[in-house]
Amino acid sequence: DLPRLRAEVQRATVIARNEKTPQEVRVNSVRLLGLDRSDGSRLLLDQLLVPQQPTEIQRAAANSLLAGGDATTARMLIDKWRGFPVPVSEAVWNAFLRNTEHLNLLLDAIEAGKLQPFSFNVARVNQLLRHSDEGVRKRAKTLFAEVASDRQKIISSYHDAASRRGDIARGKEVFRRVCSGCHRIGDMGSEVGPD
Repeated sequence: DLPRLRAEVQRATVIARNEKTPQEVRVNSVRLLGLDRSDGSRLLLDQLLVPQQPTEIQRAAANSLLAGGDATTARMLIDKWRGFPVPVSEAVWNAFLRNTEHLNLLLDAIEAGKLQPFSFNVARVNQLLRHSDEGVRKRAKTLFAEVASDRQKIISSYHDAASRRGDIARGKEVFRRVCSGCHRIGDMGSEVGPD
């Protein structure tokens, strides 16, 4: 708790919030906030984990929260899990894989219904099923058992649709009408959910 460090954290807070600041400068400020364990910095980092922020800002915020390594920050990340763009999701996932406590919190969230087992891809499920911790492996086997058996049925149900000839214009119209409120492809849609 040195005056100079407090001043730098306050400066970094202002820069991290200012969306007109060049992204590289903001990213560095967000990284600096990872050194501050105060609730103010945690709150700001949590606020930067929204789809309206650039992916690099979100990734820096997630990494700064992960630097704390505690259960509170892990829960904050789990609460935002479904909205992460792929690069942020990968960074958080890889950090969680190295921390059994965080993985157990993630499995708790799946068990409680906060996260759906089917939202985890096969590669991630396999990583859990092969994890070095026996407790994680057992929990994953139980939580993902139904998904593994249902996955083949789901894949089979799409074989007919996959063999049909598509209509690009109709598909584009369906995307515009149904999906573009949350998702973006090219210049169509909004960047709320993942691309």
